[in-house]
Amino acid sequence: MIQAIQNIIKWSIPVVLTAGIFFSCENDLDKVDKFNLDDGAPDQQTENIELIVTDSGRVQLTLMSAVVEEYMEEKLTKLKGGFILKFFNSEGEVNSFISAKNGEIYTFDKKMKATDSVVFKSIPNEQVLYTEELIWDQSTKKIFSSKYVKIVEKNNKVLTGVGLITDEEFNDPLIIEPEGEFYLKKKDTTQ
Repeated sequence: MIQAIQNIIKWSIPVVLTAGIFFSCENDLDKVDKFNLDDGAPDQQTENIELIVTDSGRVQLTLMSAVVEEYMEEKLTKLKGGFILKFFNSEGEVNSFISAKNGEIYTFDKKMKATDSVVFKSIPNEQVLYTEELIWDQSTKKIFSSKYVKIVEKNNKVLTGVGLITDEEFNDPLIIEPEGEFYLKKKDTTQ
């Protein structure tokens, strides 16, 4: 799927290039250098995108991002300013989603890394994961983190620790170094 996202980003995002033609009788290399692109600049950039990936007419996932930057040589796509990746089930309903402030899609090894205020939610399992970094490996269909994680389950049970391995549907998450387990109190909404 990462390859599908990458191909869609590559061919469906309009690229805005600014070109100027200058007529002069002399070459001023200092002026010419000012118009050269920065070495670290993306090959393509767009804002406020929504990509829809389908298979046989069925939506598999959608990706919405504030900013998308494409780096062709590195085979890297950067998501900035906030993004949400939604996974759909066979009935066309959102099954789970990953959201974060930033992300990177690595085409060459079919992985996506979400960073900064990451949330991974499974709707059927009623579980929410909070962390600062999460990696989705499309090849193995696994999601993992080496950072501090907090899982809130449907019965207000909270699990904390460092490191996590689970599948794309958030079934049977395993915290590598568990630190604690506790229950949240329900808020009294009658007052």
